[in-house]
Amino acid sequence: MSIFIDKRFEQLDWISKAVEPVECSLNEILAYLPEEIEITPQQILFLLRNSRHELPISEVIEKHIRPEHINQVSRGYDKSIIAKSYKIQFKEKQEASIYEDLGDDEDRHDGPEKLLLKLDTESQIMSSRIFLKKISIGLSETEVKQIFGKKGYDSICRINYYRENLERIKEVIEMLGPVPGIEQEKTNSARKKFQHLRRLYNAIAAQNTFNIKSVDLMDKLGEWIYEYVNHRKEVAFANICKLKIMTTMGAPIYSMEIEAAKNDNR
Repeated sequence: MSIFIDKRFEQLDWISKAVEPVECSLNEILAYLPEEIEITPQQILFLLRNSRHELPISEVIEKHIRPEHINQVSRGYDKSIIAKSYKIQFKEKQEASIYEDLGDDEDRHDGPEKLLLKLDTESQIMSSRIFLKKISIGLSETEVKQIFGKKGYDSICRINYYRENLERIKEVIEMLGPVPGIEQEKTNSARKKFQHLRRLYNAIAAQNTFNIKSVDLMDKLGEWIYEYVNHRKEVAFANICKLKIMTTMGAPIYSMEIEAAKNDNR
């Protein structure tokens, strides 16, 4: 049926269909970021004056993210992973220690740490220019696994496990189906059912029992669960059901035709 066609999978070349790589929108965001970003003296001073021990790489990079992509990197771990795709480089030196030029207070620089970069706080002139050099054009398989389902799990954790939500939690658990290693307790406790739902979603993501090949779609599943349980959105449950049906077709899932949002609280 056309409503269950995976249009994204059909667009893949034969090599991608054979390899079945997991897609992630962060790779698209990374592709649009500059190959090289200079860190200004003002940003270094911000670091020093706030007693921070690391260069604020993610904050520097965030200023170069396209406006249409900002909402996709709203979580700290997204920014952290993007930051790992850059390496600090100097114009003439490969590494440096940074300190604020305070004149007479030179004893604080004694010890094993070697001073390679000097910053004059008044003139805001550094002895070397600092750059962030892009060293990766995409996330590694390990990095993708680290974020697979993470936003979706965060969405589920926002569910209120009130008694009034118990039946919808049960409906979602039944629709998701059993997962190896996750045993369901026979209980009518809304809190325990909610805990089981969290474990179930985590197991689906960790084992990828749904054979989902899109980080964004896996996160969407968690978002739909939250919207249905907490806000009674029938369209969210319809999307869960549609995704579950697609898992029975024996093919990897890259995309699906998502039902439009409606004000259909019951």
